[in-house]
Amino acid sequence: MVKKKSNSGFVYIWFDKKRKRYYVGSHWGFEDDGYICSSNWMLINYKKHPEYFKRRILTKVYTNRKDLYLAEEFWLGLIKKEELGKRYYNFKNKLERTWYRDEKEIKSISEKISQTVTELYNDPEFKEKYMKGREEVSKKLKGKKRDPEVIARIKATKQKQFQEKRDQGLPAFEGQAAENMRLSGLKRRGRIVTQKEKDNLKIAMDKVRYTDEYKFKVSEGLKRSYRLKKEALNAN
Repeated sequence: MVKKKSNSGFVYIWFDKKRKRYYVGSHWGFEDDGYICSSNWMLINYKKHPEYFKRRILTKVYTNRKDLYLAEEFWLGLIKKEELGKRYYNFKNKLERTWYRDEKEIKSISEKISQTVTELYNDPEFKEKYMKGREEVSKKLKGKKRDPEVIARIKATKQKQFQEKRDQGLPAFEGQAAENMRLSGLKRRGRIVTQKEKDNLKIAMDKVRYTDEYKFKVSEGLKRSYRLKKEALNAN
């Protein structure tokens, strides 16, 4: 399934009727492509009760991203400073974007970043330092509760990446990530699961198992699996 590329964008405003709070933002894409917003604070509340939220399109832009950001800046500028973080989910009434306003610059700088990261990962010395650093950070964070907003942001990013790969018919994990998953599976193979782990898993599953969101995801997953199997059989 190939996604259509949008040649337009829009500035929107969300209203949370429960908390009487607004959020102003912009999106380069279709109005019905599933995009909500970039505010993690708002997303947490939206995911809990989407029925409390209503969106209105303030203006549409058909030229380029630069003009879209200029339009967003105009609407953000109408928010009073004392209303930021209170009457609005927005914390700033101006944008601080620089290079990624221009599509050509986006491509150029993204390519440079990608090339630099690839070169670094191919350097054994850098890779060793990176893995040691990750281990040290993991030890420091062990037992500490993470900020719910940070967790929501990481989860939303991973879900988006995972869904994009699925829509394109690509494997969810590739390269080093796939190898890490394989090694992780080998480590768990044959390990005896403790009763405490079973109880924790049961508690976690009971929280989501019977929700409408969970049922919908299971249903969509089964449909997708059936469709892919059917396509594979037809191809043969």
